[in-house]
Order: sequence, then C-alpha cells, then structure tokens
Amino acid sequence: MNRWRLHRGGIVNIWQYTEQTFDFSGGRAIFQGTNGSGKSRTLELLLPLCLDGDLRQVGSKGFDTVSLRRLMLDDYDGGPNRIGYAWVELTRSSDSGSDSGSGSGSDEYMTCGLGVKASKTSQAITDSWRFITSARVGHGLTLVGADRTPLGPVQLRELIGADCVLEEAAFRARVAETVYGVPAPRYGDLLHLQRTLRNPDVGLKVLEGQLEQILSDALPPLDQAMVEQLATSFDDLESIRENITRLSSADAALGTFLKTYSDYAFGGLRAAAERLGGAEDGVRKLERAAARLSASLEETLAARAAAEHSLASLEAGEQQAEDTIGALKELPAFRDLQDLQTREKLVAEKRSSAVAALDMANKQRLQEDGAVDGVLRLLRRLAEDLGSAQELVEPLRHHLRMTGLSPAAVPEVPTVSTSDAVVRTESVRAKPDPEAEPLPIERRVPPAVEVEVGTLEAVAARTSEIASAARQRGALALALAARAAELDSAQRKVEALRQTARDAQHAATEAAALRNQEAQELAEVAQGWLADVESWQNSGPLATAHPDAPLPLPTTVDPATARTLTTTAREWVSPLVTAARADAHAAAQRRADLITSINGRDAELSGLRSGTAQTPDRGRFTAPTRDTTTGAPFYRLVDFHPTVDDRSRAGLEAALEASGLLDAWVTQSGEPAPNMYGNTVT
Repeated sequence: MNRWRLHRGGIVNIWQYTEQTFDFSGGRAIFQGTNGSGKSRTLELLLPLCLDGDLRQVGSKGFDTVSLRRLMLDDYDGGPNRIGYAWVELTRSSDSGSDSGSGSGSDEYMTCGLGVKASKTSQAITDSWRFITSARVGHGLTLVGADRTPLGPVQLRELIGADCVLEEAAFRARVAETVYGVPAPRYGDLLHLQRTLRNPDVGLKVLEGQLEQILSDALPPLDQAMVEQLATSFDDLESIRENITRLSSADAALGTFLKTYSDYAFGGLRAAAERLGGAEDGVRKLERAAARLSASLEETLAARAAAEHSLASLEAGEQQAEDTIGALKELPAFRDLQDLQTREKLVAEKRSSAVAALDMANKQRLQEDGAVDGVLRLLRRLAEDLGSAQELVEPLRHHLRMTGLSPAAVPEVPTVSTSDAVVRTESVRAKPDPEAEPLPIERRVPPAVEVEVGTLEAVAARTSEIASAARQRGALALALAARAAELDSAQRKVEALRQTARDAQHAATEAAALRNQEAQELAEVAQGWLADVESWQNSGPLATAHPDAPLPLPTTVDPATARTLTTTAREWVSPLVTAARADAHAAAQRRADLITSINGRDAELSGLRSGTAQTPDRGRFTAPTRDTTTGAPFYRLVDFHPTVDDRSRAGLEAALEASGLLDAWVTQSGEPAPNMYGNTVT
C-alpha cells in the first residue's frame, strides 16, 4: 500500500473563516499573502492539530503560544456558543504501482479532524471532540446543518457513527496506527520532532550554532524505567563513594586517635608508677610511725595504770572528807552561820531595791524637768501664734469690709505671758546608806497660764465661721468671674460675626458685580459663537447639505438649548465628518504614495545625474556566469528612437524583461545558435 498523502483540508467557523476548503494537490499547497494576513495561523489550524488533536499545541512556537479560545471568541458577535471544525483529508492509492493520487476509483480516503465548542458567557472552551472517518467532506459528509450552523458532537455521532468520534488519546492512537503505522508511544516522539522542526526560529538557532541542541530536543525522551534504573545505579555509586570517603576519614581519625591514646596510656602508666613509688615510701613512713606509736602506747598504758592507782587513793580521801563535813554540819555553830548568811542575803536584796528606787526617782526628776521645758516651748509657740493672729486682725477686717461682711465678727485675740519657770529647792536622800545625809535638789515649776481654753476655742470657732463665709464669698466671686469671662468671649464672638457679616456682604457685592460682568462676557461670546455657527452652516460642505429638521439658532443665552442644539448638530454632521475623515485619509494615503513615488524618482534621477547606470534584475533564464569578453547585455547595445513616447518605452521595456530579452547576452556573429536557457543571442 502507498503512504497517505494530504489531499484536502478545511476550516469551518474558526477564527475568520466561515467555511473554507483548501486543495492540497499532490500533497502540496501555496499560501500567498502579506505579513500578518494569516498564512501561518491557517497552517497551524490544520497541521499537526488535525493529526494529534492537542488544543494546547496549536502554535508553531511552542506549547500554549496560540489560544484557540481567543481564535473562537475574539471579535465574535454571534450567539452565546460557537462551534467550529478543522479537518484534513488524506488519500492513497490501492494500486501499488501508482503514486499520482489522481483520485481514481481505487483511491482510499480518510478524513481526520476535530471540533471545538466555545462559550461566550464563560469565555472558555467548554467541549472538544475528534473524529476519523472514511467519509469525505462535501461528498456525502457535511459539517454544517441546513441553516449553516455547525453540527454538535451528538449530531456528528449520528451522522458518521459513534465509533468514529474519539477522545484525544484514542484519536492519537488511531492516527498513529492507521496513518503512520507506529505504536502510540512512538507517535508521541514523532510529534515532538515535528513540533521542534516546524518552529520558525529553528533556522536562526542553526545559524547560532544550536544544531546539536535542536537535535537533542528532537530526540525522543528516554524510557522512565531506564532513567530510574540509571539514577538508582548512580545513587548507589555515589553512596559507595561516600562510604569509602567516610571509611578513609574514619581510618585516618582512628590512626590519629591511637597515636594520641598510646601517648596518653604511656603517660598514665608512668604517673601510676610514680604514684606507686610514693605509696611505698608512705607505707615505710607509716610503719616507722606505727613503731613510734606502739612505744608511746606502752608508755601511756603504764601512765594510765599509775593514774588509776592515784584516783583510787583520791576517792578514798574524798569519802573521808565527806564524812567529816557531815559531822560538822550537825554542830550548832554551823546552823548559826547559816542564819547569818540568810540575813545578809535579805539585806543585800533590800539595798538593791533602795538603789533602784533612788535611780527611778532621779529619772522621774529628769523627766519632770524635760516636761517643764516642753511646757515652756508650747507657751512660747502659743504666744507667737497669738501674736501672728493679732497682726492679721486688721487685714482680715479690711478684707471683710471689701467683701461686704461685718468687721465686728473678727474676735479679739487673747495674749499669753512668756515668763520663765519658778525654781524650788527641796532636800532629798540620794544614797541608801543610813549614814548618808539628804542632798538639796532644785525643781522647776511652769508659770500659770492666764488664758482659758474655752476662750481660745471660742476664738477658733469664730475664725472658722469667718473662713467658711469667706470661702462661700470666694466661690461666688469665682462664679461671677467665670460668667464675666464667658460674656467677654460671647462679646468677642459677636464682634467676629459682625465682621464676618460685613466681609460676606462685601464679597456678595463683588460676586454680584463679577456675575454681571461674566453674564455680559457670556452674552458677547454667545453672540460670537452664534455668528460662527451661522457662518459654518452656510459654508463648506454644509452649504449644500441640510438636516431633516431645521436647526434654529437660539436668540438668547440658554446653556440647555445650546447643549441640545450641539447634540442635534453633532448627530447630523457625524456621517459628514466620517466621510470627510475618509476623504482626508485617502488624500493622506495618495500623498504618501506620491511622496514615495517622488522619492523613488528623485533617487533614480540622482543616480542618472551621477552617471550610475540602471541595471535590471537578473532574469529567470540568465546564465549564472558571463564572460564580458564575448559579448554584452542587450539593453546596453540598443536605445529607443526619439519618436517613441514614454508610455511606449515602458511597455516595450516590460515586454522585453518579461520575455527575458532585456538582459539577453549578445555575442559576435558566427557563434553557436541561441540558447534560450543561457539567454544567448547571436
């Protein structure tokens, strides 16, 4: 069987296509158009999209570089959903000796394609389906209904059969098996190579020396199990290398440790030997000390035996002494002696009590003297306070008169004398001895106070009443002062408000004058604008064109009427303005074309003036190399007759160039016959 070849292709309701069929005669096609006209996009919508069904691999520059959603929904103003198809038709001849694909009765056909459904509401591709069938589009198979609406997936299944409409993976596996005859995994590698080689930047990458990288990218990916096995092996090698490194480090560390530890053990043994020698010397010293202590022990035991003998003798003497003392205590003289000792103890205790009483009396006299000093200080302080109060009586009466109170309420301040204490002399026993004489002692007595406590309390009560009344008057005065401050503040605010009112009245007067001036200027501007509108209406293209309804100009200054008139006038002149803009654009385009033509003619004129000959482009039949010694081009050997006009000259030159005779190589006569492909004329 011959291989499958492209025969036809088509796009239905995708991008800017409504329903378009392309003829790939002999498996080839030529798309002609300017840059940006959509040649590449058309090819991307056909191949390899119709053979792999991957909506994310539409763009030739890589994954997801072209959005099929945007191709379906951008500039689409139809219903809420849009359904489109892209398909290619493959053919092959069942005759093994024929490779022309002429479409005879023995040819086989297969149509592969996909359909997409885009939602205008969600702005997304909501469904897609792929199909493979032997039916031919336009020959019994139509992808649009009677109302020219593309078929949905359910309608397509009913038309070509449910087994012909496939999911993406099944579609790709069917294409791999039917068209290429390879398993599905290998087909993925072929698609990867095709996407790499169809990238428009592949030529630039080759020029930049990235051929090896391109070929590497085009190679199929390695088997994942093999990669995992190699990675595991590499990991094992890395683990072994790390184990060897760790063991080497451990060996070196152990060697260093053993050397250090041997030195340490030798030092420890030497220290232990030195300690053992010292211990032996200590044992010998202890043995000599034990011998000395043994001798001393024997001496101590002998001394102890002598001491025990002496102790027994002393205990016997003590017993005899105790018996003697007991006999003495039974005598009458001993009992009299005991009574005497008891009385001496009693006398000693009484003497101690008398000394303590005398000391207490002395302390009390000292405390009494200190109390007298305290009384004298209090009297002096009271006299000073009463004197200060007496000095404040007159100022207090003056302040009471100032506040409206009676000065007679101020009490009279009593006076206190500050005389010294009276000294009295008394005879007091100062020692407990019976033979001691009494000693004279001076005692001070405080002077008598002439002022009674009740009088001072009455003065203090009157003073408290005066202070309470003064506080009440002070609170009233503070309240009056606060009220006065509030009144002053209110008065200042009133003055400020009056000044503000005067400023506002002045500003209102100025605003009224400014408003009148602005109104006058507005009236003048409005009159000028009305005159301009009337002049504009009666001149230019508007002089012959008139609106359906008249546009009366207002006679007074009315902004609302002016806005309404402006809106109506804009609606009327909008088509005229559009036409004028189109004419202006066309004129600008003609001007640009003329400028381009003038620049070309100027360049040609400059070249002619500089003596530079114009050389026509090399023709299709021109030989690649020419020997200038054997002839010359035809256009260098002839010239136009003066009677031929410029138009005829241009026509003749174009005809000669189209026929290949303009730059034909003219040789001397006698040369071989004309060679059309070498373009040689004799």
